[in-house]
Amino acid sequence: MSISIDGKEYHRNFEVKYGDPFPVPRRSMELINPDYGTCLVYVISTGVPKWTNTMTVHVPMKYYITQIVEPNKKYRNHQKRNKLQLIKGGI
Repeated sequence: MSISIDGKEYHRNFEVKYGDPFPVPRRSMELINPDYGTCLVYVISTGVPKWTNTMTVHVPMKYYITQIVEPNKKYRNHQKRNKLQLIKGGI
């Protein structure tokens, strides 16, 4: 089992087009998350696929983020705001 970087379990409808890799439970895959960017995720479970268009299905899935491969601007800005700064005090 993989370890989540933030301790959260994510739920998402993943769109799979013809020829794209299908998410497989208990396996890792690369995924683009809107909050983090390109991530390596561990798929916990998948639901029943639903047809949306010709040659496209939506697959509900639960996953953990295990590694951030390429962070996006939103994630970088959030990290900059959350950095701790050392304030020197004179004693």
